[in-house]
Amino acid sequence: MADFFNPDVSAAVVAAKFCRVVIYPAVRGWCGERMQLEVADEIDALGYTDQRRGAGHWLVQSTTPERVAEEAARLRAAPVLALRCDASFGAVDNFEGEGLANQ
Repeated sequence: MADFFNPDVSAAVVAAKFCRVVIYPAVRGWCGERMQLEVADEIDALGYTDQRRGAGHWLVQSTTPERVAEEAARLRAAPVLALRCDASFGAVDNFEGEGLANQ
């Protein structure tokens, strides 16, 4: 069976303290809706690239957020949230305040 993520992404997903999948809205004149897999060792670093805080993110294409979260959860042996962001900045979690990322 082929790996879902490349080896570097798989290793980052396993190693990170926090992991989430976020669907960001389209930005008029710039890009359409986009989905990112985000990892970090500090929750406030999610969505950024910061080597000191173990943070990184990858654009995900040609699949569903649920499938990405399912595969990340399989690698982590823990649930991974799939969130829809309703603004350009900051994610809103679909679990009504239960948290933006898992540990």
